[in-house]
Amino acid sequence: MMGLLRRLNQQTGRGVVVVLHDLNLAARFADRIIALQRGALYFDGSPLELLHSPRLSGLYGIEIRLLEQAGQACPVAVVA
Repeated sequence: MMGLLRRLNQQTGRGVVVVLHDLNLAARFADRIIALQRGALYFDGSPLELLHSPRLSGLYGIEIRLLEQAGQACPVAVVA
């Protein structure tokens, strides 16, 4: 589904807004991520800017580690 939405975005030039709770999926497909914490804006920027362990740990209130993936631009966020 996310691949289809990405292709539609690229082919039509239209924006797509998707609400996800899967950070890794969002980082894989999004050009921009807006993260909320308790209903307030916590982050607005690119996936690579968000994928920073201290920033993610602050967002979720638990320790988050990033694991590199072979062949992928973005690391995977995991609970430490």
